Amino acid sequence: MSAGAREPRPEHERSEQEPSERSALGRGLFGWPLRIEVSPRPWVFSAHVSRRSTTRARRALAWLFALLLTSASALARGEARVLIFPPERTDPLIDEALIRISGELAAVGLRVEIRPPGSVSDEELVPLDAGDYGAIVLSQQRSRIDIRAYARGLETPVSQSAQRNHPGMDAEVVAVRAVEALRAAMIQYARHEVETQNEAGSGLPGAVTDFTRIAPLPEPREPTVAPPPSEPQRDEPSGPPVTPPPWSAWIGALAELELPPGTGQGGIQAAVWWQPSWFRLGLTVQHGFLGGRYDAEEGIAELQRTSMHVAVGAETQPWPGGFLFVAGGLGAAHYAARAEARTGFTAGSGVHWSPAFGLQAGGGHWLTSRLGVYLLSGGSLLTDAPRMRFDRRDVATVGRPTLNVSVGLMLGF
Repeated sequence: MSAGAREPRPEHERSEQEPSERSALGRGLFGWPLRIEVSPRPWVFSAHVSRRSTTRARRALAWLFALLLTSASALARGEARVLIFPPERTDPLIDEALIRISGELAAVGLRVEIRPPGSVSDEELVPLDAGDYGAIVLSQQRSRIDIRAYARGLETPVSQSAQRNHPGMDAEVVAVRAVEALRAAMIQYARHEVETQNEAGSGLPGAVTDFTRIAPLPEPREPTVAPPPSEPQRDEPSGPPVTPPPWSAWIGALAELELPPGTGQGGIQAAVWWQPSWFRLGLTVQHGFLGGRYDAEEGIAELQRTSMHVAVGAETQPWPGGFLFVAGGLGAAHYAARAEARTGFTAGSGVHWSPAFGLQAGGGHWLTSRLGVYLLSGGSLLTDAPRMRFDRRDVATVGRPTLNVSVGLMLGF
């Protein structure tokens, strides 16, 4: 046998020494129960890890991953730190929740520092140390996981809880509730800082602003004076005019009532007015062509009336674009009669002229500077009233007075 070779031991020596080697090597790293078997061939080993060691390995990997996340966040932005205090006893759900919490906070640039497991009181976290902007404390009470979140300037933490036995409860739910509780606490701190910062305020760290979504106050700006509104052009008016046009032409429907016989007729009215100010001067024409029928045993007579007046009056403007007026004048009225005789009688026709006094009152409203509407009522009284006679018998005397109403459109110019 050469100097460097290993001499095989007898069978009874191997059986007596193997248990001691296994016990010496079986304590392993971190006290894990390892069982290592040595093969008769040199440098060939087989290792077996028990179920209990598998659970501890997972926890170690979880803590290692959390440590990597916190180290990366510290390198990225270390000016805002958040502390995490795990419960005294951890399990796979808590370990995974810690990984998720660390990842969420590190993603916005917060420096995460996981402290050793154990309980911590409010007196130790209020107030937080310099450089610490928040803290999350996890504790367990049987099947309930309690979450307390602290922030700078907060004397009372924001609390949350999670029941393990609730359906759908997992590490993601616990992590979300912890992160949102911390966000609610830090929002109160961030809002207070933004409202109380001075003109040259240093502001919040970027990570805190990103996490709380609180925007800094905008810088004050000098007030700007809006230019005065431009005057509307007169050639493009909008709405009722301030001053009505000086000239206007009216046209509308007419209804007349002859008294005392009480017969009526319909027709048309037209007028031209000049109103430079409160003064009003106009010419009106009225013509009736419907109705005016008189029926007696001798026959039937139809009467048509046409009148013309020159009127002078005054007006007022009680609302923008509107006006009221009263006018009176002199004119003339013309009546034309046509008869239809019954059997035994002879029909005839005739005309009659008479001076007339007229009185009108009404008002209107200009929709634009060129178009408006009006309503007018009035009456006239004849000086020489015509008489309707059937077979030398007076049937009616008309024009004492004649009442009329008219409504129509106004055109300004």
